[in-house]
Amino acid sequence: MFRILRAHMKKVFWVLVFLIIPAFVFWGVGGMFNDESRKPVGRAFGKNVTLSSYLKTRNACMLNAIIVYGKRYNDLAQYFDFNKQTWDRIVLQEEVKKLGITISNDELALQLQKLFSVNGEFSNARYQQFIKSTGVNPLTLEKNVRSTMAIGRLTRTIADTAMVTKEEVNEALGRINQKRTVDYVLLNDTSYTKDNIYVSVDETERYYTENKHEFRIPEKIKAEYIFISFDAFKKQHTANNNEARTFYDRNKEVFTDQKTNKILPFNKVKNEIAMRLLEQKAVDSAFEKATDISITLLRNPDLTNAALEHDAEIEETEYFTLNQELPGVPSSRDFITTAFETPVKKMSNALRTKEGFYIIMPMEKKASYIPKLEDVKEKVAEKLQNKKNTELLSKNAQSIRDQLDDKVKKEKLPFTDAAKSLGLNVSKSTPFKLNEEVKELTASIKENAFKTYKNTVGTPVRTKDGYVVVYVDTVETPQLSTLEDQRKTVKDELLNIKRDKVLSQWYRSLYKKAKVVDLTKKRKIPINNS
Repeated sequence: MFRILRAHMKKVFWVLVFLIIPAFVFWGVGGMFNDESRKPVGRAFGKNVTLSSYLKTRNACMLNAIIVYGKRYNDLAQYFDFNKQTWDRIVLQEEVKKLGITISNDELALQLQKLFSVNGEFSNARYQQFIKSTGVNPLTLEKNVRSTMAIGRLTRTIADTAMVTKEEVNEALGRINQKRTVDYVLLNDTSYTKDNIYVSVDETERYYTENKHEFRIPEKIKAEYIFISFDAFKKQHTANNNEARTFYDRNKEVFTDQKTNKILPFNKVKNEIAMRLLEQKAVDSAFEKATDISITLLRNPDLTNAALEHDAEIEETEYFTLNQELPGVPSSRDFITTAFETPVKKMSNALRTKEGFYIIMPMEKKASYIPKLEDVKEKVAEKLQNKKNTELLSKNAQSIRDQLDDKVKKEKLPFTDAAKSLGLNVSKSTPFKLNEEVKELTASIKENAFKTYKNTVGTPVRTKDGYVVVYVDTVETPQLSTLEDQRKTVKDELLNIKRDKVLSQWYRSLYKKAKVVDLTKKRKIPINNS
């Protein structure tokens, strides 16, 4: 049953996702800033970008993500760099404007039909539900979709200039279908210890002086917070068959089986609907409580008082850095990022994670600093020993490789005999293609083998156990006439790679021309991704 529903999950939870995204997160932010909205937060193409303009563009990026990822948005938002996306969009929109690229009303209508369709037909109910639940103005949505389409037309025009020659396709066909066999030896790491890697006082002092940044103690903060868990509210709610039935009856069209074009019976989907409705009730209750606490904190920024008033518990962290994990704190990466973005003794905005909402107050901050040598001399010596160890292992591997190469080239010994004369055990691979999985060979070893000429000793390749040196024994080159069935696929793959490369090079040039100046971090704009 669950498999049947999951096959239609994207459709089903288009309805649910509307209930999950709090509107104020996207569309109410600008009102917080009042006169601040006219102040610049950066520059592009020699013109100031105001806070208001920046936020509108950022909201457009977030709206696009909601449309594309649906319910998954809340889980994935933490991985999106909306600040970078915003500046990219600002740059691209300016280029669209300069080139006069437009989207007709008919093209816009067709795209909206695709975005909000049910069984291939535009669903006004679905469209209106999206508008209502996200809080976005219909004109804003349509303007955003039109702008996204124009940017897409611009980038496709640039990418379409890419071309692939017949020679390039032939070369690629030969390369990916070529088979090789290799002989190889494993050079196990030699165990060097502190007893036989000597580090003098002078070396330690010199290394510390030249590499002080490696020993910098990062900035640390400790924080108090309130966590409003979704799971806690699940225990307070139920979702019965009647509620599931009501939801089903109001949204039957999203339960259409794509193969039969028939609506799935209620009994096949009722349990999953009930479970999702229960989850949504918990989210709604947690959101309501987070909102109430936030409003209380706006009136009086006292976390203790707010916790008492709303029967919430205050928890406290130890000191932590930006790049560590916090044991016992769900979604700790989001928590840490938000904590570091929030000034000491100030409240963060309510941070939504997949487990619940956080309201965070950083209490103390310890500045980053470089400790004195006497405080880290053991760490410096250990790092220097590890560095020497790595150099010795690499040098040893290269030396053995050179000896093998001399025996093969100068003494005309077979690779197997050359290896045995040095006390090394030789293994032999089966024939393999570059992209084929070979249990005993890592990707880097295979890549090295395909860069090495036949009857030649390759350069040492680092593995987790030591170094591997390969000798290319045989090379089987395919007849291109037997590979015609692969030609179109290979050509398409090469063309996609070239399109990406052309587009990337063009955009880097455009971005450089735009001379973007991003002041959002300096201005400390308090916006989260979710």
